[in-house]
Amino acid sequence: MKFKPHAHHGNGNGKQKLTRFEKFKKRYLFLTRKLQQRRNWVIGIYVTIVIVLIGVGFIFIGTDIMPSSGTGDLQVRIVAPSGTRIEKTEQYLHQVTDIIAKETGDKGITISSAFVGLQPSGTAINPIFLFTSSSQEAVLQVSINKDALSQSVDELKENIRKKIKENYPELQISFEPIELVEKIMSQGTNTPVQIRVAAAQLAPAENYAKKIEAALKKNSFLRDIHIEEPVHYPTVQIDVDRERTSQFGLTMQDVTQVITMATSSTRFINKSLWRDPKSGLVFQVQVQVAEANMQALDDLKMLPLKSGQSRPILDDVARLSFGDEPGQVNRQGANRYVTIAANLNDKDLGAASKAVKKAIAEAGEKPKGVITSIQGQLQLLADTLDGLQTGLVIAIIVIFLMLAAYYQSFALSALILTVVPAVIAGSLLLLLAFGSTLNLQSYMGMIMSVGVSVSNAFLMVDHAEKSRFKNKLDVTLSAFLAASSRLRPIIMTTLAMIAGMIPMAAGMGEGGEQVAPLGQAVIGGLLMSTFTTLLVLPHLFVTFRKKASLQSVSLDPDDALSRYAGEQFIPIHQKN
Repeated sequence: MKFKPHAHHGNGNGKQKLTRFEKFKKRYLFLTRKLQQRRNWVIGIYVTIVIVLIGVGFIFIGTDIMPSSGTGDLQVRIVAPSGTRIEKTEQYLHQVTDIIAKETGDKGITISSAFVGLQPSGTAINPIFLFTSSSQEAVLQVSINKDALSQSVDELKENIRKKIKENYPELQISFEPIELVEKIMSQGTNTPVQIRVAAAQLAPAENYAKKIEAALKKNSFLRDIHIEEPVHYPTVQIDVDRERTSQFGLTMQDVTQVITMATSSTRFINKSLWRDPKSGLVFQVQVQVAEANMQALDDLKMLPLKSGQSRPILDDVARLSFGDEPGQVNRQGANRYVTIAANLNDKDLGAASKAVKKAIAEAGEKPKGVITSIQGQLQLLADTLDGLQTGLVIAIIVIFLMLAAYYQSFALSALILTVVPAVIAGSLLLLLAFGSTLNLQSYMGMIMSVGVSVSNAFLMVDHAEKSRFKNKLDVTLSAFLAASSRLRPIIMTTLAMIAGMIPMAAGMGEGGEQVAPLGQAVIGGLLMSTFTTLLVLPHLFVTFRKKASLQSVSLDPDDALSRYAGEQFIPIHQKN
C-alpha cells in the first residue's frame, strides 16, 4: 500500500508543493501504517494507560458539589462565652472587624453589616434568615475588595482565625455561607460539615457529641469545630417555697410577676396601652426595673413582693443560686439534639465526609437511644454524585443503543464507545493538573466531551465501515482511508471546541472559578479522546472487524443498497 499525497499548488517547475497540513497528514498516515504492524501493542498500551489514569484520578481527585466561587464576601459568626452581656459582645464584634480590616489592608473592606444579640420580639427579623441564640452571639457580614487583597480568601480566613485565637482565645468564630447558591446547598446549615446527635435526654446526646468533636479535631484540615447550641448557659435558679409564700398572703403568680418585671418587663404579662390625646396614636406601656439596679444576686433577693411594702422580699420566700441550663433546645420529634459543626480549609467535601464517618466510628458505641445523622452539604454531596454518575452512565447507554439501532450491530456500537474511557481519563488528568475537583460542573464537562468525542469516533468508524462493506475493500485499507479522509474534520471539530472552552477553563470573568472545571473537563476529555480516535481507533477497527460479514442488516434509510437488495432498478427517465 503506497501513499501519494495530492498537491494543490505548484512552483512552476512541475514539482508539487505540499501545504503544512498535508505534510502533517503525510506524517500521520506514515505513523498509522507503521503502527498497524504492531496494533496489538498499541491497543494493549492504550488499555493500560486508560486504566491507570482513571484509577489514579479517582484515588487522588477530590469531590465537591460546586467549585469555590472565590467571592470576596465573608460572613462570620462570633460567639463569646455563654452569658456574655450584649455590650461586651458588641465590643468583641468591633475588635474582630478591626482584625479583618488590618488583614485586608487599606480600602480592603468596602461595606460591612452586623447584628448582635437575640432578635427582639418587636423587630421584624425572621430567624430563618438570621438566627442568634442569645446575647453572646453576633453575625458579621463583610464585603472585601479583592483587587486590594494580596492573598486568597482561604488564606485570609486562616489569618483571621490565627489573630483571633492569639488575641481573644475565649471567642469562637465560624465562617458561614453568604452567597445564595451556598445557602441553598447548605440546606439551612451554617457550615458544610454538620453532625446531629439526638437522644430523649440532652445529657447523653451532649456526652456522645463531645466524643465525636474530639475525634474531628484530629483532622488538620477541619476548622471552627464546635457544638452549636449553648448547652450550659448561666442562669439564676429560684426555688420558691410555696408554703411560706401562702403565709405572706401571696400566690405564685404574684412572685413570678415581680421577677418578670425585674428581669424583663410587663410586656407579655400585663398589656397596657396609652392613647396620645394630641396625635391619637396608641403606645404600649411597659414596666421594668432599671438594669442598673439589677447588677448582683443580692439585688434580685431584695425585690419587694407587695406594692408599697418593704417586706416580704423575694429572699423571704425563695432560695436563689447560680446554675446553668440549655440556652437553646432543638427537637426532632420526641428527641432533643445537639449539632457539631465544622468548616474546611484547603480540602474537598469528599475528604470531609470520610473524616466524619471515621470520627463517628472512633467515638465508640453509641449509648442506648442516641441517634446520629449527617446534615448539611455532606448528605447533598452523596446524593449529587450518585445522580451525576447515574446520568453519565445513562448517557453512555443511550448513545450505545442509538448506535446499535443505526448499525444493527452491537460490535460497531461498542467500538465507537471505546473512546469514552479516554474521555474520562483525560478529564480527570486535566482536573488534577489544575487542582480542581469532581463536581457538578466537571461532570457536565465530561458529559459534553463524551458527546463530541463519540461524534468524532463515529466519523472514523462510519467511513471505514462503508468503505469495507460497499466498496468491498480490505479492512486494513478501509481503516487507512478513513483515517486519511476524517483527519481534517476531527481535528477542526476538536480545536474549535477547545478554543471556545479556553476562556472558561481559565476562569476568566467575575465568578469564573465556578465554571472553570467544566471547561477543563471538556478540554482534557477532548484531547485524550482525539488522540485515541486518530491513533488507536483505526487499529481497533482492524482488530474487531477483520472477520466481520459483508452482509448488511443496516436500517439506515439512506442505505438504498441494503434496503432494496436484490431488486432491479430502472431509472425514472427510462420508465417514461
